Formats: sequence, structure tokens, C-alpha cells
Amino acid sequence: MVDFVNAFGRPFTDFKKLMLGFLFSIIPVVNLIAIGYELECARLAGKKQFQLPEWKNLGKLFVRGILQMCIALLYILIPAILFLIWFFKALYPLMGSLGGGIFFFQSSVQQQEILGGLILKAIISSWEILLIAFALLMLACYVMYAGIARYALTDKFKYAFSKEVWRKAFTGKYFMVWFIGLIYYCIWMLLLSFIPFIG
Repeated sequence: MVDFVNAFGRPFTDFKKLMLGFLFSIIPVVNLIAIGYELECARLAGKKQFQLPEWKNLGKLFVRGILQMCIALLYILIPAILFLIWFFKALYPLMGSLGGGIFFFQSSVQQQEILGGLILKAIISSWEILLIAFALLMLACYVMYAGIARYALTDKFKYAFSKEVWRKAFTGKYFMVWFIGLIYYCIWMLLLSFIPFIG
């Protein structure tokens, strides 16, 4: 059984460590340390250790943060390539329809109408590629977190793409945790959006 009480309450068990996490998270590049810290938290949670770890071995946390970003990028690589193919096949040729600069002399409302029309034409002309790319992106975003969790638990990059990841991703337990986590994430994003810059 998933321990949601410990999971949701865990960040608030040590306010000092939480604030350090916020600080690292808002600084570009340095935020990779915070990502590495999240992985360490996940690794310890896998061992039923819910106390927040110390902020130490920052170099190692930074490297693990980079590796997590690499895992995420590899998962979305194929959908990203398909989106690029769609763009250059369908949308890019239509950019010539902007009329050699005349577009920029239109009102903002007219510009939005023109761009909306171009995007609609692009979607209609190559909807199959866009649909496949979107479906693969949704699949990648769903499975990716199982891969990241596997990497966090094993500290082995290759295990983020193992058969075990795909097997666990398509279980009821994983879907429940993923879905509740998504709702939790959205609530936090909504609350933090009211805080300028830091949020």
C-alpha cells in the first residue's frame, strides 16, 4: 500500500531543508542539484526512510540531476523528432503565406486570425503525424516517471529504460500513484503561481 500521508507530508518535516530546496530550484543550472536531491529522497523512500536527507555531496547530486534530465530527454526524443517532422512538413511551408512582411503591419487581432488559420491548415494537412507524435509524447510522459524512479532506486542509468520499467508502468498501482501525483503537482503549481518569480 502506498503511504500517501508520509509522501505528502515529507517535504514539511524539515523547514530548513525545504527552504534550501526552494533556493536551489529557482537558480538556473543550480536547480539540477535540487533534481538530484529529489532522486536521493526517492531512493531513501524506496527503503522506507522518510526523513529528509542532508544537503551534501552537491557534486554528485548535480550529476544525478543531469542524468535525470538526460533520461527525460531520451524518453521524449521520438515524439520531439515527429513534432519537428510535422513542423517542417506542414507548418514551415505555410510561413511563406505571411506575405513578405505585410503580416507585421496587421493589427494584433488580424495577426492572431492569420496565425490561427495557418496552424489549422497545418494540423489538417498532416494530422496523422501530429496525432502519432502527441500519443507517443503522452506515453513517454507517463512511463518516464517509472524510469526515473527506477534510476533513483538503482543509481544505474541503463535501468531507467529496462523492461521492468515498462512492466511496472502498466499496473493499477503505478497509474494510481501517477494520477494522484499529477493532481498534487497541479495543485502546487496553481498555489505557487500566485507568488511572483519565486513561485
